[in-house]
Amino acid sequence: MGIQRTTLVIGLILTAGVDLRAAVVPRYSLEELTQNSALIVHAKVRGSWVAWDERGLYLWTHYRLEPLETIKGAGGGEITVSEPGGTLNGVTMWISDVVQFDQDEEVVVFLYRNPLGYWRVRGFGQGKFTVVESKDGGKTLHTNLGALQLVETGAATAAGVEARNGWTLDRLRGRLRLGGGR
Repeated sequence: MGIQRTTLVIGLILTAGVDLRAAVVPRYSLEELTQNSALIVHAKVRGSWVAWDERGLYLWTHYRLEPLETIKGAGGGEITVSEPGGTLNGVTMWISDVVQFDQDEEVVVFLYRNPLGYWRVRGFGQGKFTVVESKDGGKTLHTNLGALQLVETGAATAAGVEARNGWTLDRLRGRLRLGGGR
C-alpha cells in the first residue's frame, strides 16, 4: 500500500501543470514549415467526409479544399487534406489536437504527403492559418494552435509560427516568396 501511494504521489507531481489532453510537438519556424512542406496553398474549405483507411484500422476526416492560390508546389485543382480521427456510423476515433476545418473557412495550409499518400497539415496546427477579413478589407492570419504545447528542439531559435498571428496575407506571401521565415 505504501509503495502504491508513493507511486501515485510521484505521478501526480510529475504531471502537475501539464495538460494531458494536449499534444506536445516541436516548435517550427516559418522557414522550417516552408522547407518541409511540399505544398502551400491559400484555399477555401468546400466540404468534408469521414472514412476508414484502406485497411479498415483508422478513421480519417477528409476535407475538400478549393485552392485560391498556390504559394509553393504544383498547382492544380481541388485538394483533399486528411487528418486522423472522426465519427462514422457511431464509431468515434479522437486524436488530441488534430487539425480541423470548418465549411467555407478560408485558410493557408502547409502540407506534406504521409505514407498513406494523404495530404496532411505540417506541424499539427502550426501549419494552418485561418484567413479573416479585417476591418480595412485586408486579410489577416490567425494561428490554430489550440492546446498544443510547443517545445524547443535545440535547432535554431527562430520565432515559431505563433509569432505570425495577426500578420496580413500579403506579408506572409512576401516572406514565403523571399524564401525566409524571419
